[in-house]
Amino acid sequence: MTNDIGASSQSNWMDTSGVAHLLRAFKLAVHPSKLVLALGAIALTSTLGLALDAIWNVSDNAVPIDELARYVGLTGSAEAASDSVGIFRSFSDFELRCIRDAVESVRHGRIIGSIDAGQAAAAPFTTVVDHPVRGAFTNLLLMGRGVVWLITQHSLYATVFLLGGILIWALFGGAVCRIAAVQIARDETIGI
Repeated sequence: MTNDIGASSQSNWMDTSGVAHLLRAFKLAVHPSKLVLALGAIALTSTLGLALDAIWNVSDNAVPIDELARYVGLTGSAEAASDSVGIFRSFSDFELRCIRDAVESVRHGRIIGSIDAGQAAAAPFTTVVDHPVRGAFTNLLLMGRGVVWLITQHSLYATVFLLGGILIWALFGGAVCRIAAVQIARDETIGI
């Protein structure tokens, strides 16, 4: 009888604390149809950016490959690079380098890094094998500065890209939420 009371109190603890719901959330998150929808949204957002690059480059609006890095102060060179790329490619390359450097910073134990913007700007991008100079938090701040560059320096492009991105993610995000809601409410799965 003592075992029944212990088992009952453990079951009640799991139910009242919400741990069972948290464990169930992982199962809901890794559902294949939701992951396919998220991958589709990422692919469509990238396709939108590349299509806008193609349209913008027709009218000679390509940017130097290091324009964004110069904007945030990561390169000291005043002269423009000879290679020109589309706005989306410049933006996405910068953001991906920030993510890579943030992951490397965490791997090397540098979470905060330098919070001073001048110190962050003085540290160049690192390669994967180098020890990262900036911390993860600083790289996240630099990602925000990349978004500011996109909006302030290329406002028409940013408006079209962000509105298209919002439409894509609203559609695909709504589908993911609908699948999750049906899974939680009825405990059944529906397709894409």
